[in-house]
Amino acid sequence: MKNNPDFSFDTASINSAPVLQKSLKRPVSCQGTGLHSGQQVNLRFLPAEAGTGIRFRRIDQPDALDIPALADYVIHTERTTVLGLEGQSVATVEHSLAAIWALDFDNVLVEIDGPEMPIFDGSAQPYVDVLRTAEFQLQSQERQFLDIAEPITVMDSKRSSVVVATPSNRFALECSIDFQSKQVPGGTFSLSSPESFLSELAPARTFVFFHELEYLMDQGLIKGGDLDCALVYAEHPVPDSKLQRLIQRFGPNKLTGNNLGLLNTLNPRFPDEPLRHKVLDALGDLALVGRRIRGFISIDRPGHSINVAFARKLRELYPHD
Repeated sequence: MKNNPDFSFDTASINSAPVLQKSLKRPVSCQGTGLHSGQQVNLRFLPAEAGTGIRFRRIDQPDALDIPALADYVIHTERTTVLGLEGQSVATVEHSLAAIWALDFDNVLVEIDGPEMPIFDGSAQPYVDVLRTAEFQLQSQERQFLDIAEPITVMDSKRSSVVVATPSNRFALECSIDFQSKQVPGGTFSLSSPESFLSELAPARTFVFFHELEYLMDQGLIKGGDLDCALVYAEHPVPDSKLQRLIQRFGPNKLTGNNLGLLNTLNPRFPDEPLRHKVLDALGDLALVGRRIRGFISIDRPGHSINVAFARKLRELYPHD
């Protein structure tokens, strides 16, 4: 873990002039397929009133509820972040939340007619692209910040994960990974600004190890996944019979034919793309705090479970609507 770096995410510091909240200027829409459910859904991102935050609405439900994008409403964190309220839920919200936060929106209503946000290409870039077309409008209320006043540590001994947060007048996020893998090397990445998110993190796609992919297939998950929306790594030689299973599921043109390293034919967008995607996910999960954070956050071995646990801790320590 490093000491506080001198870089900013928000343009406002504690002593600067008030910052007004932002929402979309106009509704925008898109459609795609959920990674695990395999269900095609239609999305609309709509302007929302000041002070209402980010909310998800399942318009396919007869009594559609607005589910706040807050850590209090997270009901599942295994391989994805799922929000739920009174039996209604929306899965895989992290990529859209990262895009919304990076584009500096405070108040957005997301309408969806199915149970899971689209996976698209496995990154946040498609969400960035559609939200950019909405542009922004300033609102009358001031943006509220959550200022970390003293050091905070949250640990997950089961996953050997730890979050350390310290005071700062700016938001800064640093993540480190170490999978003990020659195929996915460890490293550290620091998020320095919204612009760096858009150019250096938004295009980073999700990834999976081959043994995890087998497990997910056996569990009846990733029904909407193909080998174009995730980097698949093999840490050990893969038997031909198992490669044939992938070919039958995903098609013969999606595999390199190698049985070690990157199995699919995707070209990595960054040398450390898995690490960058972990930072992307962490940013999306931290949006569940419900306010812009001012503080330096360092996460060793990030994952949805530890990310959300930290977001909940901040909401407990600094209560707000």
